Amino acid sequence: MIVRHRVQPGKEEQFDQWSKGIRAAANTFAGFLGTEIIRPLASDNGQSGNEYACIIRFTEYGQLKAWIDSDLRRQWVSRASEFSIEPPREEYYHSLEFWFDTPKAAAPPPRYKMALLSFLVIWVQVSLLVPLISGVMTAPFVVTAAVSVAVIVLLTTYLVMPLVTRLVKGWLYK
Repeated sequence: MIVRHRVQPGKEEQFDQWSKGIRAAANTFAGFLGTEIIRPLASDNGQSGNEYACIIRFTEYGQLKAWIDSDLRRQWVSRASEFSIEPPREEYYHSLEFWFDTPKAAAPPPRYKMALLSFLVIWVQVSLLVPLISGVMTAPFVVTAAVSVAVIVLLTTYLVMPLVTRLVKGWLYK
């Protein structure tokens, strides 16, 4: 789950305290894996609208749903109005959907299309990058494999999959 908060200027410390509290509350639920907060860059000169993205991870969707539907979460979310410019915006991802740039009004693509496209994107990168990285690195296999996987995951997430989903969006979202 990703929750985007637009924080009023000057209330960032209040947001930080609130986020610590809601994380502690979520930690009392089964399957909670943790959160990450992506802060606006100081160098963006307010272009982000002071938006913070909070990534909340649970082991499985049912456990996340228990947190989402809980009174405890509702109580914490109601306090967000004290520092927010607007209500938080929530996005949910069940699995591979995270890699796919889904248009706002569209439903996520069918799982078989996500699996097929993910297979092709990763297979091409493994075929090209693993031999290249193995040829450059003189390290034990486990280190070379870890570096290869890290490079492939980063490229897939931030560069390749966004580009590929735009190129095949007609097929992907039919």
